[in-house]
Amino acid sequence: MGKEQKERILKEYLNRISMRAIGKVEGKALATV
Repeated sequence: MGKEQKERILKEYLNRISMRAIGKVEGKALATV
């Protein structure tokens, strides 16, 4: 595996985690409204 490929996978992974976290936060915000 090349360095660039590893970085790309890492970015993708972090993106997915942050999207999930944002989704949870937004879901909670919508639930409280």
